[in-house]
Amino acid sequence: MNFELIGVIKWIKLGIVILLAVIMIVFMNACIVFYLNPTPGLKWMEDDFQQNKESLYIVKNFLVEREHGVIIRSFEFDEKMLIGDTPIDEKTIDAINELFHLGYSQIRCYGNWIVFLRWSTRHEGRGIVFSIDGSIPDESEYPYHVSLELLSEDGWYFYISNYREWVRRNS
Repeated sequence: MNFELIGVIKWIKLGIVILLAVIMIVFMNACIVFYLNPTPGLKWMEDDFQQNKESLYIVKNFLVEREHGVIIRSFEFDEKMLIGDTPIDEKTIDAINELFHLGYSQIRCYGNWIVFLRWSTRHEGRGIVFSIDGSIPDESEYPYHVSLELLSEDGWYFYISNYREWVRRNS
């Protein structure tokens, strides 16, 4: 048998082994990510709400008194931030840091809503929303929401926003 052919076959086998190893590593990482960051449903978010109620209320109370249009992202949060003309007090800073540490990635106040984003992908988000005035949002106030379910306390909801689903429903 030709020695060049044997060398080529060995390289092909090595390439196949490396390709299979890479596929297995990617698959295992995807399984770990989905296991560690499961898609939350209503019960999961109700439990999360009950466990983190104190921090959620502190941040909600602070933002209700502030201007609308506030967005606080976990990767941008700085304790020296101003919300409107008012500095954030220490109790609120601690509550925001606690929520971000627990996996919330964004706190947004706009319209009559304070939105606590808990889980997201490129096209979907899930979390808790508080209604400042007690109304239920319509799509003009709260874009892309496809599901809204009342939690155990008035004014607090579990929400799902999904751009693709919203476009499908509205096209």
